[in-house]
Amino acid sequence: MSNLLALDSQGKVFSFDPAEQEVKHWSGPPDLLRNAGDYNVLYFVFGQWYHHAGDMFTEFFPGIRPNYATFMTREQARDWFLAVNLPIPEELADLRPAAFPTATPEGQACLITLSQAAALVHRSKRALEMYKRRGMPKPRVRGGGGKPSLWAYSEMQSWLTKTFDVPLPERYFADRIAERN
Repeated sequence: MSNLLALDSQGKVFSFDPAEQEVKHWSGPPDLLRNAGDYNVLYFVFGQWYHHAGDMFTEFFPGIRPNYATFMTREQARDWFLAVNLPIPEELADLRPAAFPTATPEGQACLITLSQAAALVHRSKRALEMYKRRGMPKPRVRGGGGKPSLWAYSEMQSWLTKTFDVPLPERYFADRIAERN
């Protein structure tokens, strides 16, 4: 097999040889429009994931449009493995569905964003931002640089219930789900 063209995460074109020993690949199951050995393949090259999916046009008329292997995020690669029903490799072991977060240890608060708090009381995030200077609990983790601030659910739960008269569970739903796993 000759070198394969690929588009990296910045849209730059490079080539790699799929037969090289350091290039790992997995083939998806065949269907009518794709040949599993050649056109529905996920490659792990230089620590990045690339998907090569051809079609009938590139098979019969190879010069009419480019047929690149395209960059995929780790999450997209994991989803590909789940979609084609192949075991998730070690390179994605931390993203396996069975690896749910553990329950919060005793004394450690379950943290939520302002958007999550707003959704609990059927308000917008902007509506809750107006309460920041009017009695809302202080965030446990200050956001900044594109990261959200985080509030302890236990503190927000009592404040939201009192302020908006909406009964809320003692524990945030994600915290309860994590405990079961």
